[in-house]
Amino acid sequence: MADLVGVVRSLLSQDNAQRNQAEAHYNELVKQSAGDVAKHLLEVLASHRDANDAALRYVSACVLHAPFPRFLLFRIPFPCFP
Repeated sequence: MADLVGVVRSLLSQDNAQRNQAEAHYNELVKQSAGDVAKHLLEVLASHRDANDAALRYVSACVLHAPFPRFLLFRIPFPCFP
């Protein structure tokens, strides 16, 4: 999972072959352990705060959001909502 940042950076590549390979690798990582991928993507969002990493954070947030159905996101209990 240490290479997840590299995979996410490759998703930004202008080279179609490199991007397709990164997508395949990412999908394989999700199949192996979706929870670990989600945890590591959250770590990327938290730790890469440099302005040069804005695109990395954006793609991380997008791919983190994609596997979770929208209805699950709104079932998270909040103290102010019953």
